[in-house]
Amino acid sequence: MKLKSFALVAALATGVAPAIATQTVPVTANLAAGVPTVLDLGAITFASVSNLTGTLFAATQAVVPGFGTFNLSPVSFSVAALTGPTAVSQPTGNNFSFSSLTAGTYHLWATVTSQNGGGAFIGANYNVTPVPEPETYALLLAGLGVVGFVARRRRPQ
Repeated sequence: MKLKSFALVAALATGVAPAIATQTVPVTANLAAGVPTVLDLGAITFASVSNLTGTLFAATQAVVPGFGTFNLSPVSFSVAALTGPTAVSQPTGNNFSFSSLTAGTYHLWATVTSQNGGGAFIGANYNVTPVPEPETYALLLAGLGVVGFVARRRRPQ
């Protein structure tokens, strides 16, 4: 049992990290009907080469205490873009995915078109997943080889 625990610790120590889930703060905007508008949804910082996947969203109602509930304009998303060390964009519905982004600070942008015009709350839920570098895999394999060697030497004859 000690051997399995050691292997798990060795795998975790190599830097194979889980995804980091984050949510941006929604952006409020006053949109013109039928006119595409580009909105900055906030900054995202990567410490190493990473993948970014997520979903754009728009609230359909806003509740203001003391004033009641307001219906917001339905919107559609046509482009998601990142600006920073590497600038990339892609056609999108509500989902986006960018891979192998270099370390640095990026801004997430969305092109939004309102059907009726008026106020909107726009935001994004996203996951940042670090991309393991080749050295990480080499270190992992070397560690597992050492664990196997030690286990074989300790085996009774």
